Amino acid sequence: MTTTTFHSRVPGGGTAGGDARAKGWERFAAMACNALRDAADILGSYGLGFDHTALDGYWASGSRKAKGSDVVLPMENGITDPLVRALELVRAAAPPEHLISRYQVCFVQQQPRKKQNKLGSKAYTTDIQVRSLVVPDLDLRIEAKVLFGGGDVAAYCGKNGLLRFADAEPYTDQHVGMMLGYSVRRDDAHWFKEIQKTATSLTAVGPFEMLDLDGGRVTGSLVNSHATGQVLVLHMLLPFETNPSARAIDAAPKEKKPK
Repeated sequence: MTTTTFHSRVPGGGTAGGDARAKGWERFAAMACNALRDAADILGSYGLGFDHTALDGYWASGSRKAKGSDVVLPMENGITDPLVRALELVRAAAPPEHLISRYQVCFVQQQPRKKQNKLGSKAYTTDIQVRSLVVPDLDLRIEAKVLFGGGDVAAYCGKNGLLRFADAEPYTDQHVGMMLGYSVRRDDAHWFKEIQKTATSLTAVGPFEMLDLDGGRVTGSLVNSHATGQVLVLHMLLPFETNPSARAIDAAPKEKKPK
């Protein structure tokens, strides 16, 4: 996977105004990635002040198999809801000089698309929106998916996942978006490899690249969009657990059969 600068891959660059917007997006995307990581850390330490995993709606009703053992997965929205609450704590704690404060950034969930043909419960909403109230073009739309097995990779890359950025009813009208994987098994390297392998067969999705982003790196791919021509979609993973932990089950040594 090649590595390049983030702002050079933001569509619409190449001019003085375009390059300035691309660099603005680079700062905004770095802020959003850091805020999401901080929010996931809050959930990991039960920093909301209550056990979000004990609330109705967090766990799925069925189970999946991890090395022959039944495990229950968290629901996608069961993670998204407390994650956005944690993002609000991150926002509230940001000092005045932080980009979150200076740009009056808000974090909200299940927001309608700007261009849509349906309303209310029939509308196709975006899972998380990270938006500046003072710079209207800085509006990052995020689609989230739980990742446990191979079928989840297909859903992550499919019409209700990554391909939403190519949808005729655009997921975003901006040049940058994000896919957020809630990984509940395996490590990041495993998921990025599987996602990239599946996405390469999609004609609307370009090659995956490592992008330098404010001292760190993020994976990105260009998606052909009906709204903008192209969207640079960032791919980010956050770790969560099944019940019991599939990671612990995977890591446990095999029991030796008695002779």
